[in-house]
Amino acid sequence: MPVEKDSITPAAPVARIDYLFSGGRVGESVEYTDSAEFIRDVKEQNEYGVPMALVLYADAKGETIPRDFLRDMDPPLQGVTVSYMNVPVYYESLAYATEHDELSAFSASRKTNEACIREIESAIESHYDGHIVDFGAYKQVIGAFGHERTMCILANTIQGCKLDDQFSNENREWASGIHIPADPEIGAVMNISPEPLNTFTYIVRRRYLMKSPLTEADIRAEAVRIMKGFREASEPNSPNKTHYSVRLSENFMLRANYVHLGKLCKLFPFKSFCLVGMKDKSGRYAQIRADEDRTKPLRTVKPPSKKKGIDR
Repeated sequence: MPVEKDSITPAAPVARIDYLFSGGRVGESVEYTDSAEFIRDVKEQNEYGVPMALVLYADAKGETIPRDFLRDMDPPLQGVTVSYMNVPVYYESLAYATEHDELSAFSASRKTNEACIREIESAIESHYDGHIVDFGAYKQVIGAFGHERTMCILANTIQGCKLDDQFSNENREWASGIHIPADPEIGAVMNISPEPLNTFTYIVRRRYLMKSPLTEADIRAEAVRIMKGFREASEPNSPNKTHYSVRLSENFMLRANYVHLGKLCKLFPFKSFCLVGMKDKSGRYAQIRADEDRTKPLRTVKPPSKKKGIDR
């Protein structure tokens, strides 16, 4: 009986060639599902001296195609990395994996966790100038391991840190809510000082949240939360006791840009409404004068109407 065309599952890619422009920028990428074809093209392009970097895709077991062919590359390639995006994060314990015949998945995930830790350490070391961790560190780690595994490693690292002042309260609060694999040897980032690791964690968290842009409903929900804070305050709570202040939620601020903040401000009916920072306090605060009428409702912002054409 012939197999229907739609029921055929396409083969998973095994590797990719990134063709490079001057300066190392990727100009074109080609994925391969056949390892023999991939190796043949790599050797052929290498003979012509084509600038390129390779990405090998690990399968669900954490294995890649054989790498013996790399020894024959002359001139040397400009980079060979491994993508572990196809290796699922395994959340159960070793005992569970043994009982349910899932040891291969457990082992592959543990091995990949170890590789992820080394990649985080390498990326921060390469992209930290003593003051700032640049965006390249994020791209290097997430491009190879994805957000889920990276966040598990970072959260496990922060949860295991005994000194409260080594990571921000926001990062600690976030880490406490992340589900960590039950493997007691999941590991943690140990060879990087807390300061750049704290910054790197913030970058990962923010970029992950930015995958889901704020909607109009999200902005209004934040406005409702702030208004509730204004109304529930028994007395002005600004440092000089002249204003009511409510801190914007970190989840909102991590995803918000200037357009979102502008839309948030338009929802409030107060002349004195503003967004401010406070000395010795982190975050951004919504603030109104103490003499404002806090019973006023939020504004309803109507979408711009479409102008109809004029009949002549």
